[in-house]
This record gives sequence, structure tokens and C-alpha cells, in this order.
Amino acid sequence: MVALVGPSGAGKTSIANLICRFYDPTSGPVKLNGHDLRKVRLASLRRHLAVVLQDTFLFNTTLRENLLYGKPDATDEELIAASRAAYAHDLSCPTAVPRRPATEACA
Repeated sequence: MVALVGPSGAGKTSIANLICRFYDPTSGPVKLNGHDLRKVRLASLRRHLAVVLQDTFLFNTTLRENLLYGKPDATDEELIAASRAAYAHDLSCPTAVPRRPATEACA
């Protein structure tokens, strides 16, 4: 287990985002155990990571896709369990149908 700690603005979130390959560096490699992360299969990398960020982040896609991000092959039952665990099962907004995880995420 590794924890990134430091003062505000030190780059903790940036390095976590780079390690998870939420985005790639504009120059130079990011290496983990000597391996350039751009050469590691994304699914393989993310299978071995767990990250808790201080900021909530939703991808600009459906709630279902956001919930399935960590396990794309989850069953509907697993999706419902995950949505309940994330307190998102009853999530609704003016443009979304309540209790329908296939609706778009809204701010």
C-alpha cells in the first residue's frame, strides 16, 4: 500500500492520475517497477490499483458507464449493489429518470 501525502499543490492528485492513466504525460515516461505505463495494458494496470481521490469525478457518460468503470462486465445485480454502495441508486436530476442507471450523469 502506498499513500501520497503532502501540502496542497504538491502534485499528489496529478501523480495519482498519471499512475492510473486517466491521462498520459505530455513528455517522458511514468514508470512503475521499471515499466513504462503506456506499454502496460490499461485493463491489467487498473486491475491492480485502487485509488481514493479527494475530488469526486464522473465521466461525461451515463451513470451506468460510470458505475461499471471498475468492472465493465458486472451483472445487473452487481451494478445495483454498487449503485447502492455509492449512494447513487436513487440519484436523479432534472434530465434523468430516477432509478435508471443508464441515464446521463448531471452536475
